[in-house]
Amino acid sequence: MLINPFSKTTDLHLSTANCLYNEKDRSLEIEIEVYVSNILELFKSNAGELLDLEKGQDQKAAEEFLSDYLALNFMLIQDGKLLRQKFLKMKVVDEKAYLLMEAEVLTPGNLMLKNMLFFEIYPDQINIVKVNAAGNSGEYYFNSKTPEQAIVI
Repeated sequence: MLINPFSKTTDLHLSTANCLYNEKDRSLEIEIEVYVSNILELFKSNAGELLDLEKGQDQKAAEEFLSDYLALNFMLIQDGKLLRQKFLKMKVVDEKAYLLMEAEVLTPGNLMLKNMLFFEIYPDQINIVKVNAAGNSGEYYFNSKTPEQAIVI
């Protein structure tokens, strides 16, 4: 039996981030795939409000909230310094949301990634990060017991 981790009927809490190093721009392009329902639950638990992401005003409020949330819960660190990150936008497609961001990585190499997305509302949350760079690729798994680890770009 094949289980779709993004099916509505599963109790599995999962996000997947695809990271691609752009050597020309010296940046890491990041796309994080999450359930819309997770964003709505997170916003409700933090702001006490319900959102309708089909409304432009609510989508803007969600993007502002997510920009701050990602800055605190998806952090890239190199040589003890937090790398500059920028939230670009959120794309909603059916029940999934794609959070697009970029981080400035001037020197490829070893980075620390602290990925604590949704841990406060789902203690069993698993966050998968796939990294692709010129000569390196890797897959990393984060959970509430292992929220931070070294990644290679």
